[in-house]
Amino acid sequence: MCKYTKNYYIYTSCVDPGAHYFALSYDGNADERCPRAPHERYIVVEGVCLLCNSCQSLRSCRAWTWGG
Repeated sequence: MCKYTKNYYIYTSCVDPGAHYFALSYDGNADERCPRAPHERYIVVEGVCLLCNSCQSLRSCRAWTWGG
């Protein structure tokens, strides 16, 4: 089983974790990964997502973020 992962750190209040992660890290050995690696893992941290908070007045927060 492949254990090479890309970790996305998100806040508990976030409504769009795919776009609003605040940190990235990698776990495992890149030399021993499978062809489909890195596998994604979301690590939830207690706190308030600043991007979601600043988007409350907008109709579409996703349009405001980097991902477009």
